[in-house]
Amino acid sequence: MLPFAHLASGYLVYASVAHSVEVNSTPLLSAALAGALAPDIDGLFGAQMKDHKNTVFHAPLFWLCMCAIAFTAGKGWFPIFIPPLIVFFLSIFIHLFLDWMSARTSGIRIFYPFSKKIYSLFPPQPEKGMLPTLPDRQHWGAWRDFWKYYFSRKFLVTIELMVTVSPFIVFAVFK
Repeated sequence: MLPFAHLASGYLVYASVAHSVEVNSTPLLSAALAGALAPDIDGLFGAQMKDHKNTVFHAPLFWLCMCAIAFTAGKGWFPIFIPPLIVFFLSIFIHLFLDWMSARTSGIRIFYPFSKKIYSLFPPQPEKGMLPTLPDRQHWGAWRDFWKYYFSRKFLVTIELMVTVSPFIVFAVFK
């Protein structure tokens, strides 16, 4: 999924939690948006599109461990951080679910580091993702071909559009 859809899913997490807890909404929204993008930090490492989800940052077990550590520390020493931690980790796990569901060139490794098997709802086509995660002029033609492939998956594009547009509807209805 594109970063816009991940940010939108983070906003939806924030919107669903913000009304049930009485805390300052700015840190809550910031945590939700940061969590929605956190797994994609691996895209900055210069890997190819087909490989960028094959890191520890797209491994649910890694985030479960981080979640356990954060909640243990937060509960004991920083209880005020518990609501932002909740939305942060919810946003991360929704990011991973969306990447599993919408995988085009690479799925996620659910049981990494114990297994390197890639999981996705639809079979990924890694050969379509043999280009850098960050666009450059040298690979412009490959990027053009990638976007043609990306948008040829109508069902996935529809889901992504629904995820991206839904926060605007939620905001309009519940403001």
